[in-house]
Amino acid sequence: MSMGSTLLFTAFSLLAVGPRQIICIGEDLLNSKTLLGLLGGFSHMFQKFERHEIDVDKALGKWHQVYKAAVNFDQFQSNMYCHVAYVQRNKIMGAGGLSIVEAFRVNSREGAVKTYKRDLSRTAPGEYWMFTEDYFYPRQFFIFDVGPVINGSYEYLIATDANRISLTIFARDPVMFYKLYDQQVQEKLAKGGFGGYSFWNRPENVYQGFDCVYPDEKEIFIRRALPITDAQPQSQILPFLRQASHLLSSSA
Repeated sequence: MSMGSTLLFTAFSLLAVGPRQIICIGEDLLNSKTLLGLLGGFSHMFQKFERHEIDVDKALGKWHQVYKAAVNFDQFQSNMYCHVAYVQRNKIMGAGGLSIVEAFRVNSREGAVKTYKRDLSRTAPGEYWMFTEDYFYPRQFFIFDVGPVINGSYEYLIATDANRISLTIFARDPVMFYKLYDQQVQEKLAKGGFGGYSFWNRPENVYQGFDCVYPDEKEIFIRRALPITDAQPQSQILPFLRQASHLLSSSA
């Protein structure tokens, strides 16, 4: 049974109990109104939404993830801090194919740096199959919305799957995003079936503070290509990265 089917079955099962209230310590948490709300939340999973075709050139370059789904099935991405991503063309993935090379710190803004890569193959306007290193099968990466174009680039990008279980929101500049676009994005997400009774895809902040230090594309490439482990102290890693970066620049 798929994740979506399981969630819907659970909602119907709870609703079948009727208007009885489930007694919990302090107050009655589940009543018929709440259960109907949950059912409405589950129903959003099976309602189609408009996919937004993107201009690849306007999506290239540097991004920061500012929101993710509250329930994240990628466990190692559950506690991301200071996320950065670089979107690149990938001809191997076919016409309109893309790669997203990412880095973030785990558990705290000073935690270990993790790298991650997604390869996207376009299957329809605004729809991609996403191939990652930790899954042996592709997943959906559908464009729910994109922000305005400033200086030839989208200001933000919202991606999910057909059932709206996952959620990824990329912004060019986190500070400007929260100042200019956050309110309208939250309103669009609420109308589109994110958050509220749909608790699993509620937008949850990814830390992007002024104290974040972001690796560039070159450093991410080096980290992915060379045997750097989390157990190594930063005092060992940083000189190693500088030397590798210098060699890479010299050979370019």
